[in-house]
Amino acid sequence: MTIDADSRMTDNMLSEIEWHLSGGKYIGGGTTGRFERMSLGIVV
Repeated sequence: MTIDADSRMTDNMLSEIEWHLSGGKYIGGGTTGRFERMSLGIVV
């Protein structure tokens, strides 16, 4: 798992990741973004 300055962790994020990975079905994943502001540079 990686996280950076503009990422937000939920209370159960790590346990959710562990649950999905322990099932053997998933080896990676993604997330959605929620930006404080939008600009052309962010969108592109």
